[in-house]
Amino acid sequence: MYQQGRISYLGQFGILLGLIGVGLILAAMASAILVVSLLHVPVTEMEFEMLKPENASVIRLIQGVGAFVALGIPALLYGRILNQDPLQELGFSRIINAKQIGTMVLIVLVALAVSGSLAQLNEQIPISKHWQKIFRKAEDEYTQQVLVIANMRSFGEYIYTLVILAFVPAMVEEMFFRGCMQKLLVRWTKRAWIGILITSIIFSAFHLSYYGFLPRLFLGGMLGYLFYFSKNIWLNILAHFVNNALAVTQMYVLSKTGKLDADSMNETYPYYFGAIGLIAVIALFIYFKKESDKLQAAHAIPTTTDNQ
Repeated sequence: MYQQGRISYLGQFGILLGLIGVGLILAAMASAILVVSLLHVPVTEMEFEMLKPENASVIRLIQGVGAFVALGIPALLYGRILNQDPLQELGFSRIINAKQIGTMVLIVLVALAVSGSLAQLNEQIPISKHWQKIFRKAEDEYTQQVLVIANMRSFGEYIYTLVILAFVPAMVEEMFFRGCMQKLLVRWTKRAWIGILITSIIFSAFHLSYYGFLPRLFLGGMLGYLFYFSKNIWLNILAHFVNNALAVTQMYVLSKTGKLDADSMNETYPYYFGAIGLIAVIALFIYFKKESDKLQAAHAIPTTTDNQ
């Protein structure tokens, strides 16, 4: 570790918040520049232009660039401040095996049932009509934008969308939330579950979706434990990518068959699906932890929190 021992946990947290604050500002500026230069419209018309189907490719590019600037660059800078090798600090490792990858994919697939049940539960949480109106409006605007982005007319567009909207966000979000924030909070609190829970709450809140809060909270926890057990951010990036890619693929198939609409984008599952899925996820995690522990032992990797 380079600077980690000389900077307090509070100081590290302050640096992380400062970096993402600057990153979000720069991302907004980069988005505005791209809108003006690629769409040839003033920034004041940016919101309107982002809802035009003919601008779908540009919107995807803007979102991909924005995600990298807002999260990817701050994560790399934070890693460099703490360690001469920022990639090592963020958890990029070559130590991985096929059993981990296969189990991880199964976890992501089974977790879809849990997320779908949690989406239904999220809908049932009672809130005032005032806040319900605000949250529903925000959700409808988000769905509108997603429907524009989902308008993929060719296989080439589908591959492009997978890279820009599935892989790039998966990579930078895992670098920032798991590679930076979770590692810091687990070390700071000295309790893995507390660090993972706090990170998952922040991760879900970051997406600014009330009706998607519980599913993303669960996704954050799942990704958190994948990283905590494996200590390899590549597995997290792959898991997050698979989750995103499934959504993009569903949108592509629906758009090609003319069945893409708001209702098809918001699937929920019965609660018993979620209960069965949760049991299966726990069982798969037990196996995943055993495989990860054996792999780390074979390579003499410390399993303490400080070396996560």
